Amino acid sequence: MLKIFFISALVFTTNTPEQGWLQNTQTYESKPVCEAAIKHDYENITAAIKSYLGKTFEHLSELRCMTHQEAVERNTALGH
Repeated sequence: MLKIFFISALVFTTNTPEQGWLQNTQTYESKPVCEAAIKHDYENITAAIKSYLGKTFEHLSELRCMTHQEAVERNTALGH
């Protein structure tokens, strides 16, 4: 079975719950390719997240590559 990975960001906001995982819409065919994209484009990714969240943004805790299901499970555990 093919696994598709997304750049995923754990962000803290002024919303409730205050933390959650956001996922980019760009897909990657493997985790190493996704991780290379984070290394190559870290500054642009973080700027895009800040712009997207606007005034609700507080800080970015981490960026990692995960599947959609992994993000759903982590957000469920955070109360989403």
